[in-house]
Amino acid sequence: MFSCGVKVYAQDTDGGTKLLFRTVLSVNVMSINLYEDHYSYVKNLDTFSKFFRCGTCDYVFNRNNNFQRHLSTCSAVTKKYFKGGVFQPSSTIFDKLASHGVDIPANLRFTWLHAVFDCEVVLQRAPTNMNTANTTYTQCHKLVSIAAASNIPTRTDPACWIHGRDGDVVKQFTKHLKLLSQVCVT
Repeated sequence: MFSCGVKVYAQDTDGGTKLLFRTVLSVNVMSINLYEDHYSYVKNLDTFSKFFRCGTCDYVFNRNNNFQRHLSTCSAVTKKYFKGGVFQPSSTIFDKLASHGVDIPANLRFTWLHAVFDCEVVLQRAPTNMNTANTTYTQCHKLVSIAAASNIPTRTDPACWIHGRDGDVVKQFTKHLKLLSQVCVT
């Protein structure tokens, strides 16, 4: 409409600028910053940005003129090379069983029933008898409480064991988990 080109940029929180849109017209180009849903005019792009990032290949430039020269020729996609090759997830227990001829059906592999827990501890001064020839302990963790909850239909009430009131907290907690697992199996 005004016979000028438009380049729309967006700036990251770290001061990097990325080109979002550019018109075909390359004379009398106007630079615009897009922030959320507001546009603002950019008078000097070099003072506006700390660095420029190509949206196609993700290459970073510290000067606008190098960035503009790169934009005219860039058509590559981001290429990342990893020294050890492409990430391969480790095999699961089900994969290992299948390699030995034991196939577990998918519907029996996982359950929607869960139990979650939270342990609370405090730091206390460590007793001197914990020290060794090479290590001096100054603090040690003391278990205060364990809380547990589950989505098992008959066991949805949360449980909490506090040190000193219920005896051995860990034994009570593991006893509770065994009970939950038995309810799930039946």
